[in-house]
Amino acid sequence: MNEIIENLALEKSFEQLSEAERAEVLAEMSPEAYNQLHTLLHIAPDLDQGPGPDASLRARLLTHMAGARVTAGRRPYRIPLWQVAAAVALAVAATLFFHKPVIREIPVEVVLIQTDTVYIEKPQWQERVVWREKVVYRDQPVATMPMPTADSTPVIFTPGTSLEKEPALMQFFVQVR
Repeated sequence: MNEIIENLALEKSFEQLSEAERAEVLAEMSPEAYNQLHTLLHIAPDLDQGPGPDASLRARLLTHMAGARVTAGRRPYRIPLWQVAAAVALAVAATLFFHKPVIREIPVEVVLIQTDTVYIEKPQWQERVVWREKVVYRDQPVATMPMPTADSTPVIFTPGTSLEKEPALMQFFVQVR
């Protein structure tokens, strides 16, 4: 509904409107609908009046609100000191009980020699050194690889060897982290 028409209906009846106001109202609604709106807006405040609350209710509400204001300043409950100490002790015990100890192994230098081949007119051999460290946990058994002896010679493959004849070549296709 138009706010201007609502303000006019609150102040004047249809007969009291000027010619410009009447034209504006007639563009929106009929004169009978405007008069009903005018009557409704004047009667509405009288419809809401009813019996008021009891005086004792007001007094009870005021005392309840005053009591609530006093308890809002502090905590509504208190925790005994022994319960706080027991909770702290349980937290410390749970931390110690569920803590998984980490045993660090002394890093052992393991040298792995890997040979890569580049196929051009004549083969060129390149060696790569990989260093590894392991962290060992107490709960998990650790399998250690034996160290290669110094007198062992690396396996050298001839170019063009198939994987069927030399399955050890497959180690070049597996990524090591």
